[in-house]
Parts: sequence; structure tokens; C-alpha cells
Amino acid sequence: MIHFSDRYSLQMIKNMVYSSLPKELAEKIYCSLAAKKALKVEHSVEPFMP
Repeated sequence: MIHFSDRYSLQMIKNMVYSSLPKELAEKIYCSLAAKKALKVEHSVEPFMP
């Protein structure tokens, strides 16, 4: 597991990871960015106000 700072976008993270690996290895990994995607959604929604 690798942690990336919040200042990096999803695309920047994917580019950094995949470009730093040999092609044979890059084709075998999956970059799971679910937590980062969830944070993006969470911060893009206005708070619920009854």
C-alpha cells in the first residue's frame, strides 16, 4: 500500500505509479483509488440542511 498526498489528482497518481514500473509489471497491477474518489465525492456535495 502506498499513500499519496491529497495534493495529487487521481490521474497524476495513476501516471506516477504506472510510469515508474516496468511494462510487464504495470500490466499486472490495479491502482485502487477508492478512498481518494470517495473523498472527492464527499467534498463535492453540499451538507444536508433540513
